[in-house]
Amino acid sequence: MTSETPPLFLTDAELEFMTGYKQPAAQIRWLQRWRIRHVVNAFDYPRVTRAAVEGTEKTGPQRPRATPNFGALNKLTEERTKSSMHWYYRKRRQEMGIPEPPTPKPKLPVRRK
Repeated sequence: MTSETPPLFLTDAELEFMTGYKQPAAQIRWLQRWRIRHVVNAFDYPRVTRAAVEGTEKTGPQRPRATPNFGALNKLTEERTKSSMHWYYRKRRQEMGIPEPPTPKPKLPVRRK
């Protein structure tokens, strides 16, 4: 008893049936839209493995998902604040002994009747 194994790639008829398109360029667009892994051969025809369609395609080892380091983000924000020109001039005034200019008082909105 011999068991036939299906071909590695989908046939042209199967690809046409799956995508609903006959033109290779339209088939490629459909495969890209649905994010199905495929290759394009030298004749500009898409080739799709059966494993890609059946979902049995082996992918590389899954890495654990990284968690964001919010502490580093806060540190970056502090460094940006320190690197601003305002910070530079403020520091230079302190080094030269020039007093800080008075901070302006916030103006209250004028209410008109």
